Amino acid sequence: MLETKIKSIILKNFRNHDIISLKLEKNSDIIAFIDKNGSGKTNILEAISLLSPGSGIRGANLHDMVKNTSVDRSFLASFEVAVGDDILHKIEILYHNGKKKITLGQKPLSAQMELKNLLGMIWLSPEIQVEIALNRSARRKFFDRMVFNFHQDHAKLILDYENLTKERHKILNINQKITQNSWLDSIEKQIADISIKICKNRLDFLENINKNAKINDLKLSFDILCDASSIVMEDFDIASTKIASKLLEFREKDKHSERTNFGCHRYDFAIRYLKNGLNIDMCSSGEKKYLITSFLICVAQSIIDKTSHCPIVLIDEFTSFIDADFRLFLIAKLRQLKCQIWLTGTEIPDINEEISVYKVSSLIV
Repeated sequence: MLETKIKSIILKNFRNHDIISLKLEKNSDIIAFIDKNGSGKTNILEAISLLSPGSGIRGANLHDMVKNTSVDRSFLASFEVAVGDDILHKIEILYHNGKKKITLGQKPLSAQMELKNLLGMIWLSPEIQVEIALNRSARRKFFDRMVFNFHQDHAKLILDYENLTKERHKILNINQKITQNSWLDSIEKQIADISIKICKNRLDFLENINKNAKINDLKLSFDILCDASSIVMEDFDIASTKIASKLLEFREKDKHSERTNFGCHRYDFAIRYLKNGLNIDMCSSGEKKYLITSFLICVAQSIIDKTSHCPIVLIDEFTSFIDADFRLFLIAKLRQLKCQIWLTGTEIPDINEEISVYKVSSLIV
C-alpha cells in the first residue's frame, strides 16, 4: 500500500494569512487544527485541497483566495509531499496576475490533473454536509465526484454526456420534424452508449462502498435510484438500444419541457442509517454528520482497495454536531485507514498522543 503524506506547508498571502509555516515533526496520520472561529483553520484545508483537480474544498475562485492586503494580488502555497517511504516531492502553487502556475520539483505542470497521478484527495466541509443531507442535486454531484476518484474516465464521461444532451436540446428546438431525424438518432445513440458507461461506473463504486460499510460495521447502506441503471445490467447493445428508444419516445415531451426527462442524470444517491431504518434526510443532525463521515471512510477504503494508494482526507469542523461516542468511533475508523487525515475544529475533545494538534495562531511566522 502506497502512503502519501504532506510533510510541510508554507502559505503566503493566502486568505487571512500573511505567512503560515508548518513542518510535521513526526509521522502522524491524523493532524488537527484548533483555534477560535475566524482564525483561518479552513483556509489551511482549502490550500491543501488545491493539490486536487478542481476549485478546492470551498469551490472558490483563485482571486478570492488572495489576502485582501496583498499589493501584487498573488498567493503562494508550497508543500513537501512524501510518497512511499523515501520519495519527497516539492509542489508549489503560485497565483499571480490572474494566472495559476503549478510546479513539481523544478518542472512546471501544464494541468492540475497531472497531480492526480501523484496523490488522491477527498474531503468534507460543513456546507457539503448540509447540501448532501437536504439537496438531491448536491448528493448527485458529490457522489459523482467520489466516483471520479475510483474511475479515471468518469469526469470526461459526465462532461461528454452533458454536452450531448445540450446539443440534442438545440436540435429539438430548431426542428419541427423530430420523430424521424437521423441527426437526433445519432446523438441519442451516443448518449445511450455513454449512459451505460456512467451507470456501470456508479454501480461498481456503489458495490465497493457497500462492501466496506459492512466490513467496517458502520451501520449504513447506500443505493442509487435511477430508471436507467436497471437497463444497463443487460447486454451492452441491447441496453444501448433500449436507452436510445426511450430518448426517442421522450422527444416531444423533452422539446416542450425544455429538459431531458429520461437518462442517467435523473437519479438519487440514497444513504440509509440501518440503526433506525431512516434515509439521511430524516435523521438528526448528529446522525447526518455520522453518516456522511462514514461514507467518506467507505470511499477512502474503496480507493485503497482498488489502487493500493492512500488518499489524503480533509474534514472541516469534524467535531460539530457529533457526540463523544460517534466521535471516538469515527476517529478509530479513520485511523484504521492509514491515510493522512486533516481535521479542524474550535476544539478537538478526546485527543490522544496519536493525533498531532496545532493551534493556527502558533503557525504564524
